[in-house]
Amino acid sequence: MQFTAYAGPLTLTPGQVGDGVFAVQLPPGPIAVYKIHAELVFHGDDANDDPDGATPATAFDAYLHHHVIGSRFSIAPPLPLATSAAPTKRDGSSSGAVVAEVGVDDHGSARHHTPLPASTHQQRYRRKIAFAAGMEARGTPQVFPFPYAFLTSENEDEWQAQVSVINTRGLANATRDECVQCLCKDSDVFWRDTINDAPFHPDQCNAQLQAEHNSACAVDTYQGGMHCCVDKALCVNPERLADASTVASNQTSTFFLKYVIDYSAVVPANRPLYVSTCCDATGNERHLGNLEYDIPACGDGVPVEECVHTLTTVQPVDAQALNTPWSLFGVEHRGVDVPDDRDVEIVAIAAHQNRGGLGVRVYVNETNELLCESLPRYGNGTAAGNEDGYVIEMGSCVLDAPHRLRSSTLLRIEAQYNSSQARTGVMSLAALALHDVRKPLTPEEFQSFNEQVAQQLTEASAVREKVVGDLNSLVILIGSVATGLAVLALIVVVAKRRQRRQQHQYKRVQKRSEDDSVSSRDVPLAPSAPPASASTPYNVFVIDEEETKHEEDVEDEDDGVYL
Repeated sequence: MQFTAYAGPLTLTPGQVGDGVFAVQLPPGPIAVYKIHAELVFHGDDANDDPDGATPATAFDAYLHHHVIGSRFSIAPPLPLATSAAPTKRDGSSSGAVVAEVGVDDHGSARHHTPLPASTHQQRYRRKIAFAAGMEARGTPQVFPFPYAFLTSENEDEWQAQVSVINTRGLANATRDECVQCLCKDSDVFWRDTINDAPFHPDQCNAQLQAEHNSACAVDTYQGGMHCCVDKALCVNPERLADASTVASNQTSTFFLKYVIDYSAVVPANRPLYVSTCCDATGNERHLGNLEYDIPACGDGVPVEECVHTLTTVQPVDAQALNTPWSLFGVEHRGVDVPDDRDVEIVAIAAHQNRGGLGVRVYVNETNELLCESLPRYGNGTAAGNEDGYVIEMGSCVLDAPHRLRSSTLLRIEAQYNSSQARTGVMSLAALALHDVRKPLTPEEFQSFNEQVAQQLTEASAVREKVVGDLNSLVILIGSVATGLAVLALIVVVAKRRQRRQQHQYKRVQKRSEDDSVSSRDVPLAPSAPPASASTPYNVFVIDEEETKHEEDVEDEDDGVYL
């Protein structure tokens, strides 16, 4: 089944940035999501809040900097033998309950969700993101093979999407190029460890970026990126928007992100997925990452084909144990003792890069096994989905057989960019869709399990013995009844045979009597005194022995029983 929903609207003038959080409707949960496809659409000439009739927006109309979408539910920390019960979240309580979370939408109305049972008091954490992408979203649907799926919870009928769009409609090419890099402007405010009132984390870059003094890793050297692309701001200084092409098309446009979701009802065979904290090429084993970094231009005299910047780092498959309150993929740890080493299955990997990207590769660090190579594809035209010079697709890796690893296994991430020109605010991310494998039992749990099994076997044996005894009694009863019926049948047959024989003999005697009566009328009567040799009364007849034997054989054949 398919379901279409929209995030928006974002009504923007040329050069304006829109960054909003929206509720995205879903079919009532629980459902299993196997595919999600996102596409930027717009009304080009008006502020129309109705997504119906919106047409695909090209990269020349608007730049989709990023979108992230996922659950707005919270869940309890995992229990030792729990099973997953929510879409982007790891295992919840054994009942699959979710923690109450009240969100406020853009209209100020509170949205309440299912409360956690009072008996569960663990600190909570959240995973909000199931899917994320940038300009490549239109050409890169995210697909997951059955039985793996992102599952929603009961009563969950919406997700939450953050959408960041830059209206580039009518801008000159040079201006548009600056906008998509989110270069900082005169109006941006830098103060201490904040940019435009947002906190800046200077310690999130890995050792390589620190050694290279990457300009994205410090407030003092920050040149451009998400911190300078805030909601309602302009992507360049206002005077840059005063060119003829902008003036000629200085109308507002309304943008929506269109989501098409393939889903089905949840079935027992489903294996729930969530998104790992890995992988951000700017991070390391102890830090989840800075999200973005800058690409310095290669030196003079270096051939263009050799102008490649490579960033390499190592991160665990899922860094739940890292002491950090946030992550790229929406994890919020609040004093939770989350298992940092468990069996997981990697089902799919999707990477994200910006313009100039040359690919992201993910290896098992210890064995050098390549898990995924995600290469960007660039457009060469003007139509939506084939824009010249833009990343229109990122190769996705749906593993033929889910790769099972420990969550603490170190992965090596290698990301490359074309460095023939300087670039700001680029990203090299890889999102891993994981499934938690049921944990092995502890010795205590194993002993308890054995005791339960032994008890069940004992009970089953007692039931089996009772059933066998009942069956034996039934067999004896059936045998007795069958024997009685056989004897009764035999008695009936014998009686029937005897009755038929008597009837047959009676008819023979009667017939002989009639024949003798006829003969007596033709033969003179004997003298009144019988002959001296007569030894039998006059009216008694002796039946011929051979005839009698023949008649008995005939009667036996008629009865069908031979004794």
